[in-house]
Amino acid sequence: MAKNNAQIIYGALKKAGYTQAYVHRMLPDWWDDELLENASAKVELDLMLSRMFGLNLLSLLKEVPEIAFEIPENTKYKRSKKLDPQDLAGATSLVQSVAKMVSKAVPHPFKGFSKTPKEIRNEILHNYANRVSLMGLISFLWEMGIPTIHLSDLPDGLKKMDGMCLKVNGRPIIILCKTSSFQAWHLFIVAHELAHVALGHIETDEILVDYVVGEESYLLSDEDPEEIAADNFALELLNGDAGIHYTSQRPANHAQLIDAAIRYQRENQVDAGHVILNYGHYNSAWPIAQAALKKIDLGHAPSTINQFLFDHLDFASLPRTSIEFLLKAAGFIEPISEGN
Repeated sequence: MAKNNAQIIYGALKKAGYTQAYVHRMLPDWWDDELLENASAKVELDLMLSRMFGLNLLSLLKEVPEIAFEIPENTKYKRSKKLDPQDLAGATSLVQSVAKMVSKAVPHPFKGFSKTPKEIRNEILHNYANRVSLMGLISFLWEMGIPTIHLSDLPDGLKKMDGMCLKVNGRPIIILCKTSSFQAWHLFIVAHELAHVALGHIETDEILVDYVVGEESYLLSDEDPEEIAADNFALELLNGDAGIHYTSQRPANHAQLIDAAIRYQRENQVDAGHVILNYGHYNSAWPIAQAALKKIDLGHAPSTINQFLFDHLDFASLPRTSIEFLLKAAGFIEPISEGN
């Protein structure tokens, strides 16, 4: 009986993009499918699946379980013209659940937001870093009551976004999913998502998803006025001026680009990694920019982002199952390969 119940549940989840291996990895370590012999354990499993993945509980509780995502109707999907928004429903639902957990564990309130890019830039330079760096920006956001988390372990069967912002009970939260270790990429995405918050592009209990894929997703051509405004806000925050383009009279190799970017960072308080990304975009020089980042953008940005968050969250505000799920989704518990 337990086996049949398990087959029904995992079969429905697999159709929605959640493999059995992934679900097992995300469930608490004490869970065993043999528990499904007990009807109350089936309800317990449904409750956990609903909380973790943002699934409609009543649909799960049916004799033949159905997968229905709990997503606000006014969710905005940006930079996804070639993609049916329904393709992002699974990831959006899961990420929203993560945001709700994170929001409960932030020990101080959201302070409100009406600052200009220059005001934010000056505050970061004065209080947090010698340039608008990734962790300088994230530290500033945390003090404002806006947490940032990177989700490193999402199901292979789901299409994923690079970044998104949402409000949970009035608190903005920034979620990153881009699969890059470079701080420069995440710096630009965080600045872009912050812009959506600062410019009032999301209201309470709204979600805005920026779906862009690939290493050349920096400053995509876009007719959406909100995306244009968010890009310009981010550029002014990072550079001091939205109109700055980094170019050279002659093509530079990666060593020359590194030298110029570091010198510019020192003289102008602009992150060298961002200079390199900007140069790669405006000069159609992505291979050179990539080679330069490999030399100077060391470490692993997602781990750094999440370590900061977990060092500051009040885990006493969350049940143990939620803590374990957050750690796993953030990649702090090493995943195994997905099979089923």
